[in-house]
Amino acid sequence: MSFGAQWKLELGGMALRSPPKSTAERDILLRILHGVADSSRTSLKIFIASRPDIGQEIKRTFKFYHRRSMNSSGLHIDIAPYVKDILIEKKENGDLKVGRPALIDEIHDALVKGAQGMSLWVAFQIQDICAQVCDDDIRKAIKNLAKDLPETYERSLNRIVNAGKVNVAQKVFRWVAAVQRPLSLEELREAIAVEPCQPFSKPERLVNDMNRLISWCGNLIILDEEEQVVQFAHHTVQQFFLSSSSTASNIFHFQFSEVNHEAGEVCVTYLNFNDFKKQLVRFPGTRPSLEPKAILKASLSAGLNKNISRSWSRLGRLWGYKTIGNHNLLRQLQDGAGFKDLGSLRKLQTHYPFLAYASECWLLHTADFVKESTRTWRLWSNLLNAENTLARTPWTFIEWTKRTRSTSNGPPHT
Repeated sequence: MSFGAQWKLELGGMALRSPPKSTAERDILLRILHGVADSSRTSLKIFIASRPDIGQEIKRTFKFYHRRSMNSSGLHIDIAPYVKDILIEKKENGDLKVGRPALIDEIHDALVKGAQGMSLWVAFQIQDICAQVCDDDIRKAIKNLAKDLPETYERSLNRIVNAGKVNVAQKVFRWVAAVQRPLSLEELREAIAVEPCQPFSKPERLVNDMNRLISWCGNLIILDEEEQVVQFAHHTVQQFFLSSSSTASNIFHFQFSEVNHEAGEVCVTYLNFNDFKKQLVRFPGTRPSLEPKAILKASLSAGLNKNISRSWSRLGRLWGYKTIGNHNLLRQLQDGAGFKDLGSLRKLQTHYPFLAYASECWLLHTADFVKESTRTWRLWSNLLNAENTLARTPWTFIEWTKRTRSTSNGPPHT
């Protein structure tokens, strides 16, 4: 952004990736920034937000710089109005109940002192304080505040364990981390109710009251009021789950490849439900019998379609995935699945909210499927071989048939 003869360059989120690779990358980036600053003919100011330990790397590159720590007294003053406002809000809406009004000042001072400039930390601590039942419990809570965000998340997970909500919370956390786009409450409700390879929908597995889901998950997820989708309360929550842990909360941690594979198996299972088979129109003609080997050979060929990747692992990026509206998706499903009218498909979508997401994203979640470690391999093959299906693909059935026939008779053309 330019201001007269001056330029300001802001760089945030430094060092979010894991070492050692990130150290080398940061060194290159800092040297580039230093070169830009030296060669600039105007007054260039560079603002970098990072973890405290990155300060030494910045110091080695830039001889002259001004450092501001999040522990400084000035930032404590900055956070104070936020703490005051949120305490007033909680008191007015009834979330915070105190017997002695003077206790509000004690809460305020404790939060400002422990925040270290982190408004997110304040928000989580206030939730814990509001959950206390008397002044004595509140005073104990503010004397035992979590020292940082990781400890805050650990405490939230411990409360989930104590409340007996581990199973539902685990499913929610894994889905929220894996999705290609955020899910609505109704989509998530169906997704967490599906087990790989089940033949049809089981309404008895659906959560009865999704409105309690946020509290069941220790407020580590939120419902975006504008978009009406479920997300992590902050990106650091997902980073926390993706990190390793030796604590009791280890049961909640995961690898992205693991949850992405699980999401793929659920999507494949869902699209193969018997619920849908009676409603699909059969096209005349017979399908060729395709072996999984031939399917993979075809998928690895770039000649199938401009949108097909040379490998499953790069398919999502080269496909140019983006979320599309339900109306456009329903129209494409109508053409691909053979529905006689769009109205019947809309009705189907109403009864099966997860259908739109499964149809859009199944291929992206299954990019790294291998037969030996995939329970739904046969169901996945069925989706690729089907003439009419609810599974959206970037190719037509005719294109797929021609390619698989040619590759089954020899190596794919390059």
